[in-house]
Amino acid sequence: MGKGTKVMMVSDGNGVPIGLYLDSAHHHEIRLAEATLKT
Repeated sequence: MGKGTKVMMVSDGNGVPIGLYLDSAHHHEIRLAEATLKT
């Protein structure tokens, strides 16, 4: 694992968070985005 963390968040039109996913910084964003949308 890397020495960082990526935070992916999905929000509604008002900025209210509706999905959140944390993972190691070495993963590609597209994989994190897919996992975030599943939350």
